[in-house]
Amino acid sequence: MCKVVFYTRAYNSEKYIRQTIESVLSQTEKDVRLHIRNNGSTDSTGEIIREYAKKDSRVTFQENKINGVLDEGQTTETPYIESEYVSFLDSDDYIEPNYVEEMYNVAKKIDADIVVCGTTMFMENNPSQKGTRIPPQICTVNMKDVNKDFIALYGSLRPFWGKLFKTEFYFKYEPQIRKDSKERKITNGLDTYFSLNFMKKCNAFASINKALHNYRIRDKSAYHTNIDPYRIKVGEILFYEACAYLKQTEDLNIDNISFLIQVFWAHIKDLIELILLQQNISSDKKLEFLECVLKNELFCRYTSIWENVDIELFEFFGKCVEKAVEGDSEEKLQANREFYIYRLYETYKKIGKNEDEQLFLDIVSSLHSKNNVYMWGAWLLFRDYQNAPDWFLGFKNMSKENIINIIKEV
Repeated sequence: MCKVVFYTRAYNSEKYIRQTIESVLSQTEKDVRLHIRNNGSTDSTGEIIREYAKKDSRVTFQENKINGVLDEGQTTETPYIESEYVSFLDSDDYIEPNYVEEMYNVAKKIDADIVVCGTTMFMENNPSQKGTRIPPQICTVNMKDVNKDFIALYGSLRPFWGKLFKTEFYFKYEPQIRKDSKERKITNGLDTYFSLNFMKKCNAFASINKALHNYRIRDKSAYHTNIDPYRIKVGEILFYEACAYLKQTEDLNIDNISFLIQVFWAHIKDLIELILLQQNISSDKKLEFLECVLKNELFCRYTSIWENVDIELFEFFGKCVEKAVEGDSEEKLQANREFYIYRLYETYKKIGKNEDEQLFLDIVSSLHSKNNVYMWGAWLLFRDYQNAPDWFLGFKNMSKENIINIIKEV
């Protein structure tokens, strides 16, 4: 039985796989193994892996026909290799020479289920552009102590890499967690889902306030190219998973909830930015995505719909709409009116400048749209405007109930 087994999955990683393998084999702690799953690579990745397997018996591998999940061509599940701990390493990342030595030593102090270290993140095309994510120093068998500084720790909890898992602990809970993730259709965000659910089962935890893992940020990663509206829902799922974890140790307080809401909003903003940058996606798909955000229950629950709405937030979506339709022809812009979010923001820009009663109809139709589940933009009816038409200002004196009834009747 070795001390640590690393598991790596590789697909067309010829550019970086040598550095990944070397970083494991050159550890100051030599009692390690590396198992690589070659996921149908079409470049020289497989040859490089086989080269190292011949030279060093600590390297083993398996071949899959395609780059997919288990149900789409993987030959076997993660094989069980006898070890005290397991760790996961992406095929384009690498670890520091003392990664195992430091992580393993602190793990043995308390027989830890999970050990976490910090990460250095750098851009693929500009390695000098770096950032670090460092967790607080923790070593405890009291999980309530872990969450005293949850906000500082969370960034290091989310990824699956940069961790040691006790082997028996990992293989005991992994099958059920994986099954649950498939039932909830989680692909992007899977690392965080796994990590949070393992933390729910953890009884002894340690973290090291050193960056021992190196993460290469690549523009062509799945995160940056797969823009599925369901990723909005995944962000919500992860929010509630984090809340459930905190609830176990009675640490679900207002500070932690506010922090998790900020994390969720950062996730949403990232998705919006990614889809708006995609030149091969039509404006109607982009507008549809924005509407999906605005009918997300978590987003609207923590966004005041009727009053005290952050004008910057409202205008942020206005700028997103403008970006989404940038370059559209007049004919296409007219077709975009089928989306309530486009009608709403086009109307918003005209209030106070145009007394056309069509503005009223556009606002009402936007609020009454079946896709505008939470009536995004209803607060417009309460805002003070200079030079706004009388029919518009009249809404300020109406109750919310009366306005809702008017909207429903139109």
